[in-house]
Amino acid sequence: KKLAAGRGPWSLALSPDGSALAVTNTYSHLTGFRKPLLSEVTMIDTSRAVVRGRWMVDGANLMMGVAWHPSGDYALATLNRTKTLIPMTRLLQGWTITNGLGVIWKDGTVDQVLLDEPGMGFADATGVDITPDGRYALVTSSGNNRVAVVDCARLAALLKAASPERRRTVIPNHLGQASAFVTRFIPVQDSPRGVVVAPGGAVAYVANSIDDSLSVIDLKTLSAAGRIDLGGPKVITKERMGEKLFHNAKISFRRQFSCHSCHPDGHVDGLVYDIEADGIGVSPVENRTLRGILDTAPFKWEGTNPTLQRQCGARLSIFFTRNLPFTAEELSALDAYITTIPRPPNRYFTPGTKYTPAQRRVTAIFERTVTNDGRPTPQQGQ
Repeated sequence: KKLAAGRGPWSLALSPDGSALAVTNTYSHLTGFRKPLLSEVTMIDTSRAVVRGRWMVDGANLMMGVAWHPSGDYALATLNRTKTLIPMTRLLQGWTITNGLGVIWKDGTVDQVLLDEPGMGFADATGVDITPDGRYALVTSSGNNRVAVVDCARLAALLKAASPERRRTVIPNHLGQASAFVTRFIPVQDSPRGVVVAPGGAVAYVANSIDDSLSVIDLKTLSAAGRIDLGGPKVITKERMGEKLFHNAKISFRRQFSCHSCHPDGHVDGLVYDIEADGIGVSPVENRTLRGILDTAPFKWEGTNPTLQRQCGARLSIFFTRNLPFTAEELSALDAYITTIPRPPNRYFTPGTKYTPAQRRVTAIFERTVTNDGRPTPQQGQ
C-alpha cells in the first residue's frame, strides 16, 4: 500500500505501543510566495494502514530525525528554523537559520525549542534517539560535530510551565533556552548524522558520515568512550577535504550554519531568500541546486560570478557567513568537491537505450528538418 505524506518524507518512528508511525518530512509545504514555512509530521495508523493525522509545524524546515519517548506522550523530531520572511542581515541574533527540536505531543500539538546557544550554533540537527528509561535524548549536529544530551524531564517541565503565548512565540526563537534542558554537548567526528541507543541503554552509537566511523558514547558518564573505524580512505583527497568543509559550520559567524544547511546533500532546501545585495526586500531569490553544476558557469541568478571560487568566497563572506569562511587552499578544495556533485539519475531511463520513449518522440520533433506537411525547413528555422 502507498500512502501520501508531506514533501520529502525522511524518517519513521514507531510509537511504544505500536499503534502509530510518526514520519518527518524534510521540506516545507508550498505555502505560497512570501508566506511562512509550514512543515508536516505525518501520523500513520498501523492497524488500518492509513494516514490518521497531518500535524503541522510552523516556521520549520528540514525535519529529519524522529524518535518516540518511551512514555508514548510525545516524539522528538529535529528541525531547522530558517527566517525566510526577513532579509539576511541579522545573523548576530540568530535571525537567519536556527536549529532544534519539535516536541510532537500525542494530541497533535507541537512545541519547538532551539539547541543553539548565544555564542554557538547547533548547525544541521539531523538525528535523534531516546534512552530506554526516557531520561535522555541524544541529538546530532552534523555541522558542528557534536551531540546534545537533552534532559527529557526538564524539557517537558519547561514547556508545561510556560504560557501558550510563550510556547508559540518566544521559546521557538530563544537562543538562551537550551541551557535549561541540555545537560552537555559531546564532541564527535566529522558530520555526525545517525544516532542510536543500544538496547540496554548503556551506550549509544553515532554515525560520523564523513569520517567513516562510529563514535561510542558512554551514557553513564555522558562522554565519548571510543571510535570505531569503518575502514574509510586513509588519504584525504582534495575533494574529500572540500566535502568536509561543505558540511562544517565553522564557516559562519558563531557556527550557526554550513553550506549543507541550505544545500542538503548538494541539493536545495526548497526556500526563497532575501539577500540584501540588491536592496532590502527587493528581488528575493529561490535557492538553486548544486547538482551537476560543473559546466554551468557563470553562476548566480544574473550570471555575474564567473567562477565557483568567487561565488563561494567573497560573495559568501559578505552576504551569508559574516566572516572570511575559507583560506585560499580551502576554497580550492570546496570548488573541487562541488564540481563532483552528480546530477540525479533519470528515473525514466531504460538501461540499454539512449533515451526514454517520451524523449525519443521529443528528439524527433526537436531535430526535424521538415514541416508537418513535408516541406523542407530552412536551416535557420530548424
